Amino acid sequence: MEGFGRVPRYFSDKTSGRVLSEEERAAENVYIQKMEREKLEKLRRKADKDKAEAAKRAAAGKGDKVPVVIIKSTVVSL
Repeated sequence: MEGFGRVPRYFSDKTSGRVLSEEERAAENVYIQKMEREKLEKLRRKADKDKAEAAKRAAAGKGDKVPVVIIKSTVVSL
């Protein structure tokens, strides 16, 4: 997925300068993966919504182009 920005993965606590433990790194990786999944799901929902709206507009556009037949009537007096 080329277009998606990656979240930087920090393996040290910048404020105290200590190296994160294995559990903290694992928790960070789980959090990052969760955020990436949520972002992809949000983009998927948006794409589905856009696709549905496009189909709706296309259906509405086709409905406007219904052929109209005008029949001239002739009045006959008896």
